[in-house]
Amino acid sequence: MKTATFTEKRKFIVKLGKMLHKYGTPAYRLEAHLMEVATYLDLKSSFVMSPTSVTFVIWTDGHEDEYTHVARVDPGDHDLGSLADTDDLVNKMLNGELTLHDVDKQLDIIFDAPNPYNKVLTGIAFATSGGAFAMLMGTSWNDVLWSGLLTFIVYLFVLWSTRSKRVAHMLEPLVAIISAILACAISVYIDAHINIRLIVLSAIIVFIPGLALALGLAELAARHLVSGTARVMDSFMLLFKLYFGAFIGIAIGFALFGQADFVQPEPLPKWTAWLAIFLLCSSLIVIFRTKLKHATWSIASGFIAYGTSIGSAMYLDYTLGTFVG
Repeated sequence: MKTATFTEKRKFIVKLGKMLHKYGTPAYRLEAHLMEVATYLDLKSSFVMSPTSVTFVIWTDGHEDEYTHVARVDPGDHDLGSLADTDDLVNKMLNGELTLHDVDKQLDIIFDAPNPYNKVLTGIAFATSGGAFAMLMGTSWNDVLWSGLLTFIVYLFVLWSTRSKRVAHMLEPLVAIISAILACAISVYIDAHINIRLIVLSAIIVFIPGLALALGLAELAARHLVSGTARVMDSFMLLFKLYFGAFIGIAIGFALFGQADFVQPEPLPKWTAWLAIFLLCSSLIVIFRTKLKHATWSIASGFIAYGTSIGSAMYLDYTLGTFVG
C-alpha cells in the first residue's frame, strides 16, 4: 500500500472521489472521506466539492510531487447500493484488509455493475410508490389505483429519457404536464371519483427532491456553503418545474376536456396508512437501489418516522409532530 507510486495514489483518489460524488455523497462527508484516504496513503490533500464540480489538490509531504484536478460533473444520483459497496471497500483498505490495487479493481467492477433491480421491477416500484403515497393521504381506492397507473406511465418517460438527452433535460415538467392532462381526462371520461390534484402529486412523488433538500440543508449546517446553497437551490428549481408543469397540465386538461363534477368516494380505513408506509419504503428501496441487506433498516426508518410523527402530533401541533418525525 505504502509502496504505490504517487501517480497510482492520486489516480485512485480522483476515481474514488468521482464515484462517491456520482452516488450522491454530500460534500462534507465526501471531503472528509477523501482526506482520510489521502492521509492513509501518506499524502497531503485539499478538496472542494460541489454538485456540479470537483477539485482535487494532492501533494507529498515535501512537495516533491503535486497534482491538481478540476472537473465539471453532473449532480449525483442516489445509488445507495453502490455507495454502500464503495464505502465497504474503502473501509477494508483503511483497516489493512485490501491493497490499493485490489480496491481499484473492485471500484471498476462496482462502476460497471448494472442496476441490481431490472426494469420491470423498477417499473412496479414506481407504480407502487405513487399508489402508496395516495393511500398514505387517506383518500380512496380510486385515487390509489389511478395514481399507480399514472406513475407507471411516468416511468415510461424515465426510460425514454435514458435514450434521449432532450427528454432528459425536460423530464420533470414534461411528466407533470402529461400526468395532469391524463388525470383530467380520466376524471371526465372514466372516473369522476378521483381527486385530480392528489393523483398528479402522487404520480410525480418520486421526483420530489426530499432527500436532496435534506442533504443540502445538512451541508449548510456543516458550513459547506457553496455546495449546500447549490443543492438547495437545485431542489427548489426542481419543485418549481414540477409545480408549474402540473399547473399548466391541469389548465390544458380543463381546456381540452372540461371539468367533471367531483363525486366524493368512500375514504380509506385508517389502518391502510401503515400498509402505505410499508409499500412506499419498499418501493424506494428499489428506486434508490438500496442493497437488500439494508432493506430492513430502510423500512424500519419509515415506520419510526411516521409513528413518531403521529405520536408527537397528539401532544404537539401537527406541524411540529411532522418535524419530530
